[in-house]
Amino acid sequence: MLRFALLCLGFLAVAFNDVEALNQMDKMKLYAIILPTVQECSSKYGVSEEDIKKSKETKNIDGLDECFIACVFKKAGVINDGGQFDVEKSKELISKYLSDSGDQAKAQEIIGRCVSVNDQPVGDNEGCQRSKLLMECFLPFKKEFEGSR
Repeated sequence: MLRFALLCLGFLAVAFNDVEALNQMDKMKLYAIILPTVQECSSKYGVSEEDIKKSKETKNIDGLDECFIACVFKKAGVINDGGQFDVEKSKELISKYLSDSGDQAKAQEIIGRCVSVNDQPVGDNEGCQRSKLLMECFLPFKKEFEGSR
């Protein structure tokens, strides 16, 4: 669950599923902030550990409540109160939680590629649908953070 929890936070301060590429110190910082958030949001939206495991195994987030994803992203500061992807806050989180300059550069590039989710039409102002779009944008980049160390 912890490894998928990293993914749920997004890669931005954070979210690298299977974070072999991150150094141990970065992993410890990330786990410390992510686990309580994921647990709180899981409880609030009825998402079980099994739901999260299944999503990780299938590499498909359709089984997760999109408002659960929004809850995690909002608490991390990745999605703002207006339901938009907060690019500047995300960049701050990268600098705060990733110590390796190479990881920071990769994450900054991914932010640039995913900022377009703010231009996509959604049917809510809570950030639920946009959070799912953002997660879907992040997922293909996971491999860039695996096994580079």
